[in-house]
Amino acid sequence: MQPANKIFFKELLRLLLYVGLGLVITMVISLPVGALIGVFTKSPEQPFGGPLTFHLAMWCQSAFIMFLPAIWWCKSRLRRDPYECYGFRKVDARYLLLAFAFAVCFLGGFDFINTFLYNFDYPDWMHNYILQEKVEANNSAQALMNLPGVAGWIECILLAAIVTGIVEETMFRGALLKCFGFTTLNKHWVAICVGFLFSFMHFEFLGFLDRFIIGTIAVYMVYWSGSIWPSIVMHATNNLICVIQVKLTDPVDPLDTQEPMIPWYIGIIGLIATGLIVRAMWQIKVPEATLEAPKFTPQSPDTCAEQCTDEPSR
Repeated sequence: MQPANKIFFKELLRLLLYVGLGLVITMVISLPVGALIGVFTKSPEQPFGGPLTFHLAMWCQSAFIMFLPAIWWCKSRLRRDPYECYGFRKVDARYLLLAFAFAVCFLGGFDFINTFLYNFDYPDWMHNYILQEKVEANNSAQALMNLPGVAGWIECILLAAIVTGIVEETMFRGALLKCFGFTTLNKHWVAICVGFLFSFMHFEFLGFLDRFIIGTIAVYMVYWSGSIWPSIVMHATNNLICVIQVKLTDPVDPLDTQEPMIPWYIGIIGLIATGLIVRAMWQIKVPEATLEAPKFTPQSPDTCAEQCTDEPSR
């Protein structure tokens, strides 16, 4: 194994250690508070507080598992300002508009892909696994959207769309992308690896392909724009539309045969449109350096603070 790749695995394990510590903190906060909520609400059906505890766990997850580990790793290992290092910088407004359009157009393709995968002829054990996965995903969505009134709408949009978009992009298109700078991989393999890990960490078979596509394209958005904001806009827009959809539609039985929400040809048109949008992003000229994963020297990870420079590349 080349020295640079050894440094990558060492730094990746360090980042995962920070994430694991965040998971412990999330459990320490969520479980006791959830038990107290269950005691005060006196609900035998929801001994750990039900949706309130779920929302608390989601907020803790955003802070302690995604955002703070990414910030801590950057400051302790790269010794740089995370705001600048991860690309929270001014960006051409055209990228933001295209990122928004990508998220909207890809919904048709998302529905087309998911419907095709769900109705595929699987072995019985795989089919049962997918059904169980759908039930769990449906329960999580209902728990997330269960708070009533205007306050419930605001909190749900803030948590599921805006905050999740920012913290997940900070982790995956920020910290993880920089971590891959320690490898000898070229930028295209880095994009594929980051997209794969982004999708894998959602632990959902049916949504794996679309999240892999979105996660990989988000890395190229960072490369081409020199900023992380387009990927945040795309992620937050995608989540926002899903929140609105779940909030405004009646709950469905997850065991029912899945039918497409929109005609299949609209899904095909959506996929073609997203391809054209990606091409338009690639064609926009960015005069300054982009955030392609920087290449660090393998001697010592502690020297990367001085060498963590952005390389201009198309």
